[in-house]
Amino acid sequence: MNYLNKNIKEFKNDLKKLIGFKTFLKDVYPNQEMKNALKFMQELAERDGMRSYIDPEGYYGYIEIGFGEELIGILTHIDVVPPGNSEEWNTPPFTLTEKDGRLYGRGTSDDKGPLMLLYYLMKDLNENRKLNKRIRLIFPTDEESKWRGVEKYNKLEEKISFGITPDSQFPPTFLEREILQVELTSKKGTNGWTINAGTAANVVPAKAIYNDGKGKEIVVDGRSSHAMKPELGDNAIVKLMKRIETLEHPMLDFIRNEVKDETNGETLFNGLIKDEYANITLNLAMANFNEEGSRLVLDSRIPITSNAKEIEEIYRSKAEKYGYEFKVFKQAKSVYFPLEHWLIKDIQDSYKEVMKEEVAPITSGGGTYAKSMDNVIACGALMPWSEHTEHQYNENIKIDDYLKAYDVYNNLFNKWLNKD
Repeated sequence: MNYLNKNIKEFKNDLKKLIGFKTFLKDVYPNQEMKNALKFMQELAERDGMRSYIDPEGYYGYIEIGFGEELIGILTHIDVVPPGNSEEWNTPPFTLTEKDGRLYGRGTSDDKGPLMLLYYLMKDLNENRKLNKRIRLIFPTDEESKWRGVEKYNKLEEKISFGITPDSQFPPTFLEREILQVELTSKKGTNGWTINAGTAANVVPAKAIYNDGKGKEIVVDGRSSHAMKPELGDNAIVKLMKRIETLEHPMLDFIRNEVKDETNGETLFNGLIKDEYANITLNLAMANFNEEGSRLVLDSRIPITSNAKEIEEIYRSKAEKYGYEFKVFKQAKSVYFPLEHWLIKDIQDSYKEVMKEEVAPITSGGGTYAKSMDNVIACGALMPWSEHTEHQYNENIKIDDYLKAYDVYNNLFNKWLNKD
């Protein structure tokens, strides 16, 4: 029985408290819920005899154990995507709920659950090993939006030697595509009608609401998914277009003529863009129309062999064609590790030794903190068979998957600590 299993009741209690903080982005960043969550993690560190620091403005925090020059990083994040319509949840989104061997709640998969999982690994190592290297658990507060937390951390804090981010799955991710999120805006408003849809740039919108300004409302339900795999969702904005097909507005023409229902952007990008690993993706994430103006936010994950600047210019030219202002909302570089890289091999070996099976490294359209620092690779905390529920209603993870991931991480960190 591993350390996590022996302390599972305490783990669930700590995770329940962390899940309870509503750390999604609102009008002000950093907000008080984020600051409260950082303070909670610092209190845990004090309780368990670990060193900690939290940024006084609320941008990030970290917890550290061990001694020595080498600094191993664990990059997690304490923020979550908005819960969306709470009526779509079978359990309260900010209450950790155990049911049928699973833990439900916003952040159980992405990324509060993995954060607490690695916290307990550090607790284990701190109590039971003599550490000749330092391990630092880093948790910024703005991963799901503009990465302002990790940017401030990188400006002010010590550079890590290498590390992981448990914001993906096993096996390790050797390639992450570049992320480009763009915003189209105009002061051209409506004559009283409104459209509101979407909660975040990296989520397929699950609900779109049209109001004609005279009391008539059309509500269209879709299905959310992570923007890295928009084909798994059902975009409510696109579905709404079929319900209001006679309504006229240049931005609506842009959606109908350029975006359509294509999650690969074949029309918008003037042809299918792909390489040996993946196609480009397109997610129409947010739409807001009112009398004062209109706004769209779109997300693309770009193949590693493609020119991101050219993709940006296509977006810009199409926006100009329909008379809209264009700006980059967020951009994050691609990540690539050769398959023979020692980090890949160490993670692969650790997984094989624990799970008694070998699985090939993967590519991803995700945007993890592997993009934010050198020598950081995404691995876990989801297992290869885990259901992906991040960014969706009823986000959850199997408790048994936590326990198996813990064993792999424990093996990996002991491997690193034993190296000269």
